[in-house]
Amino acid sequence: MIEDLGEKNTIVCPDSIQFHNSKITVIGINNSVIIEDNTIIKSSNIRLKGNNIRLFIGENVELTGCIASLFTNCALNIGENTTIGRGELTIAEESSLDIGRDCMFAHGYEIRTSDMHPIYSLSSGERLNHGSSIKLGDHIWLGRDVTILKGVTLASNIVVGIRSIVTKSILKPNSVVLGTPASIVKENIVWGRKMYHKTAYDDLTLKEFIPSKE
Repeated sequence: MIEDLGEKNTIVCPDSIQFHNSKITVIGINNSVIIEDNTIIKSSNIRLKGNNIRLFIGENVELTGCIASLFTNCALNIGENTTIGRGELTIAEESSLDIGRDCMFAHGYEIRTSDMHPIYSLSSGERLNHGSSIKLGDHIWLGRDVTILKGVTLASNIVVGIRSIVTKSILKPNSVVLGTPASIVKENIVWGRKMYHKTAYDDLTLKEFIPSKE
């Protein structure tokens, strides 16, 4: 269900959306929630806490156990055909989190655009750890217990290995990244969702990512 506890908010939610033990709560003014057709939201809690916040969820998205917190002047955009398991998203400090289409997040992820508490320089008094937006490309697979920190951009068709911590951008597509901090360990790859294909060419969903055999 969607609970609007504020004013002048825009809620667009087609009848095809399925909510199972889930809630989207909107607290504030001039916020927007736009959810496209055939999305399934299970055991999830999404809270918009502030003003001028945007939540967009594309077609055929499935969220299972997602905890998301969005604050004033922030945005969360999730592309179509993306599946997101149990984990936590935090978007704060007037930043955005953009997740591309056909991504797959295993359980245990944590993605945050802000440290949520300030660190100051003793010599100048200035804050040192400002928040920054995160942009994840299309067809990204996050293994279990992956952490992605503020300011990171990931190119499309990237696999992030189990328990990796991504602190810097990975701009080379078709790569596997692993470690703390994460770095490229394999290149020239493509990943698929189904185990029953013998080759990448048999999986028609991967056409845009693989070169022609001709």
